[in-house]
Amino acid sequence: MDLYAVVLVEVLYGVASLILVSAGLAIVFGMIKVINLA
Repeated sequence: MDLYAVVLVEVLYGVASLILVSAGLAIVFGMIKVINLA
């Protein structure tokens, strides 16, 4: 049971990291586009 718990936590951390990275990139590129339009 412990192994499954560890794997589940690792997967959740991986997914959370991907979401944070993609959200950060989206915000950065969004700001760049706004600056370019202005």
